Amino acid sequence: MMEVTYPSNLEPRTSPLAPRPCSRVSLTAARLSVPIHGIADQREQIYMPVRNRKYEAFYIVDGSLADADVQKIADRFKGVVETQGGSVESAAKWDQRKLAYEINGHKSGNYVLMNFECDAKVPQELDRLMRISDDVIRHRIFKIEE
Repeated sequence: MMEVTYPSNLEPRTSPLAPRPCSRVSLTAARLSVPIHGIADQREQIYMPVRNRKYEAFYIVDGSLADADVQKIADRFKGVVETQGGSVESAAKWDQRKLAYEINGHKSGNYVLMNFECDAKVPQELDRLMRISDDVIRHRIFKIEE
């Protein structure tokens, strides 16, 4: 059994509330990546395959926009997914409807549906961009269970 050694700036435990050392290896040895409990600390990089998941983005843009403008907005968000390494299955205007209640002065909206497949970081970036976009009234991104 190894004895616990303390750096010069620490004193041994004097009060019952003071923290106890967590292992039987010297604190300086633990900082130097010395094997602990017989297991070598090999700092290997393990590369896990990136698992792409399927998502569905559903967002509402201003109802007064023309179909061409709505398609431009859909293409812009489609480009965001593709530049981040994802693939878009479909991105198109779904329907124009009257909103159930007024949202920021808008009484109607164009609903846009986009299905895409990507890793977990892309929906976070897409969500961030949709939040700061003035064109998007409301949005929601769903992970599709397989």
